[in-house]
Amino acid sequence: MNEEQLKALDKIMIYLAQRDHSVLELQKKLSKNFDPATRDWVINYADEQGWLKTATELSRSTAEMLHRKRKGALYIQNYLKTRGLPRVHIDDERELEKCRYWLENKFALEQDITYEEKLKVARFLKNRGFLDQTIKKVLYENK
Repeated sequence: MNEEQLKALDKIMIYLAQRDHSVLELQKKLSKNFDPATRDWVINYADEQGWLKTATELSRSTAEMLHRKRKGALYIQNYLKTRGLPRVHIDDERELEKCRYWLENKFALEQDITYEEKLKVARFLKNRGFLDQTIKKVLYENK
């Protein structure tokens, strides 16, 4: 190993100690300071050593973390896509449950809500990454 590879190895260990990263994330971070050959070598070395999770494992654990934060399906899928991870299956029932949580705890709406209130809630839920069909189900079951 040359000095450049040792520096890259040190850097990747710091990144992986903080949290698990996808290969795409590591490539982006390491390309700021290292040439492509060193970057690829250190990523391959980390993979051979078993320091990297598989894309599927990382995708599932990341999606679970975002579910706990009550993020919507669109948000989760886009988050995974930007990190170069495969899509995960989204449970519709879980999505409805998260939507209901926001409706009850953020807005504490009464049974009869106005059109303007529905628009406000729909915008809020849309910004959290929920699908239109899920938002409609939650709003119109709450008549």
